[in-house]
Amino acid sequence: LSDLDMLNEILVKQFDNFQSRIPFPLQRTDEGPKTHIIEASGAKWKRLRSLGTFGFTNKAMKQMRETVEESSLLVVKHLEANMDKGEVNMLEYFQEYTMDIICKVALGKKDVEMFNNKYLQICKDVFTSPINYYLNIIPSAFPIIQKPLFYFIEFAGTHLRIPFIELITDLEKSVAERKKQREAGQESNSADFIDLFLDAEIDGDENGDATGSRRLVFDEVVSQCTMMLLAGFETTSNSLSYLSHFLANYPNVQEKMREEIDRECPGESVEYESLVNLKYTEAVIRESLRHYPLASFVVNRECVKATEVCGRQMEKGDMIMTDTWSLHMDKKIWGEDADEFRPERWLEDSSRPRVAFQSFGEGPRMCIGMRLAYMEEKILLAHLMKNFVIKSTNNTNPLRLVGDITVAPEKVMVRLERRL
Repeated sequence: LSDLDMLNEILVKQFDNFQSRIPFPLQRTDEGPKTHIIEASGAKWKRLRSLGTFGFTNKAMKQMRETVEESSLLVVKHLEANMDKGEVNMLEYFQEYTMDIICKVALGKKDVEMFNNKYLQICKDVFTSPINYYLNIIPSAFPIIQKPLFYFIEFAGTHLRIPFIELITDLEKSVAERKKQREAGQESNSADFIDLFLDAEIDGDENGDATGSRRLVFDEVVSQCTMMLLAGFETTSNSLSYLSHFLANYPNVQEKMREEIDRECPGESVEYESLVNLKYTEAVIRESLRHYPLASFVVNRECVKATEVCGRQMEKGDMIMTDTWSLHMDKKIWGEDADEFRPERWLEDSSRPRVAFQSFGEGPRMCIGMRLAYMEEKILLAHLMKNFVIKSTNNTNPLRLVGDITVAPEKVMVRLERRL
């Protein structure tokens, strides 16, 4: 679906009639404590969304800024050590960067080491393993086996040494240890989702509601941290990769962005308060996302109550998928230069509807981690622009896209020059 009026009705105005996402082929049929926010629907989703916002307040972002900046500086250090080789694959560095941050803020792993992170390949396999294709196709073609296959995989994951299940086990240990520390009266100095979600649980108890509607139980904390891990790794690293490809091909855009960063972030650190002033930098990020929308498959809805949308009758169970790629390239929406990479369009006065841009979705179910993603990208871009000039090489173009769950560049080859 790419009709703006219908999208606005479905995603925003009639959200209560389309509050659920289309179920994944292998998804829990019951909504227990292990259900994460992307799968959840109805009252379960509302509760998780409400509690999940504790992880993305201004206070939370400020607490995580230092971790993000430390990871950014590590990327700069590794690039400086390898830039004289002639070419670097920026995708590799961005994957290391996002994994480093996510391990620290979602898994509570402060001792991970960039370019020696055992969790990186585990998460990459989640998105690139060929088995994913069959796990999506087979249950869709034979619905009768969906439930047995789900429980078989869950059983196998519990009893076999499957890397991703071991990752979840590590996370469970981290959450359990953090809860024990709190019960013993020990304060944690960690600025991560584990503490933030546990704070949400405590806040619920202080409000006197012990029914579960305002607190997260153990399995829910683990499940939400796991989803932050998966949702925050591939999407942000891909976004940065596409963006670096554009910067290599559009030196004028790169220079304009660098001038803004020099003006708004003159010190060695990139302060949280300065991020809102990086308006052109954000326009560059948005324009890159317009050309290469991320995880567009999750911008979908299932009708939960029969209704009429723009004169069309929708029945319960009808499924709607947003045609994000067509929407983002529609010349009726973006102008005759829709095919061009022109960040300035985001700074111009426009009557363009919000639903025209779907990289983070729209309405009450739009991406809860958008603010963290923007912060990660802006801080790293600021440090890259302070230290390097990104140049294209004979291997920069064309960009080859690969992937199943998400569409990613196979690699992004550029040359870096030290900034004078």
